[in-house]
Amino acid sequence: MIWFDLVTPKSVLFFEPIIKEIEKHHKVLVTSRGDDSYVEVNNLLDLKNIRYNSFGEYGGSDLKDKLSQALRRQNQLNEFIQNYEISQLVNLCSVDGCRVAFGNNIKIVNFCDFPTGKDDILTHVAKLTLPLSYKIIYPFYIPQEIFKNYCDNLYEYDFLDPIIYLQNQTKDKNYFNSLNIDKNKKTICFREEEFKSSYVLQNHMSFVYETLLNLDVNLIIIPRYEAENLKKIFKKAIVLPEKKELSNILPFCDLFVGGGGTINIEAVYWNIPTISTRSFLAFYDRYLIDKGYMNHAKNQKELELLIEGLLNKENNSSLKKEVDIVKLVKEVLI
Repeated sequence: MIWFDLVTPKSVLFFEPIIKEIEKHHKVLVTSRGDDSYVEVNNLLDLKNIRYNSFGEYGGSDLKDKLSQALRRQNQLNEFIQNYEISQLVNLCSVDGCRVAFGNNIKIVNFCDFPTGKDDILTHVAKLTLPLSYKIIYPFYIPQEIFKNYCDNLYEYDFLDPIIYLQNQTKDKNYFNSLNIDKNKKTICFREEEFKSSYVLQNHMSFVYETLLNLDVNLIIIPRYEAENLKKIFKKAIVLPEKKELSNILPFCDLFVGGGGTINIEAVYWNIPTISTRSFLAFYDRYLIDKGYMNHAKNQKELELLIEGLLNKENNSSLKKEVDIVKLVKEVLI
């Protein structure tokens, strides 16, 4: 049995086609994490019709709470997996999954496109997962030397992660048309940074909020955490109430402002002018910026100038847009 521990929205989207391919020949077990304040993962799993068992809660921004919730979840996972004969864990560097798999002598296959954060320092997640790997699978734009320190069994793939699921998505404007959009105004879509995560700068989002509040545009916000707080701040914005396929939204916006990573790549894929407001740059951020696919704003003045310059500009990316799932699965199975 192949075990997947999916604890982020990206991991659900990324592994969906891999899981479906593996299920043709092997039994699959999927675990997740979620609570009332962090529902994205389980909502996505439901949307994709993937069977799963959910354990644990999101620890929030407090370090003590993060650790307490992680330890509790690890205990729950440890008890749960005793009922199954698991040959390997496949994941995007899930700390809880890796720790439990390692403690139960289960081989770990880690996909990793995000080994370092601010100042190119290894993230806490990478420190706790990469050394436990039996195999590390990583994208072409990250130097192999980063992973050689932790594992000899390496495999490099030639695409940016979101392409694996974007290649099967099609544009559908019906949902976008159902929103309260003023057709006489430009439309900006916005996604916050993961400000509760340990690898970002705290209070970095304030200049982004201030800039967007002063714009006379249609503003669509895709919440990362609690939607109600965003509704209080952005009273005239459309704060999406539930998880939607972004192919129903992004392709029809004039500009995307994002503090994350995966969703920025998705906007670039759909040829939407994209501004990153992240407090640091990961390897994929640099790749997109170096290729001219994305811009980066570090303060309010930069953001205002970029918005002014990009709102009427078309984007034409040439990202690789096809992934061989069967070939990739052969590298996953060990």
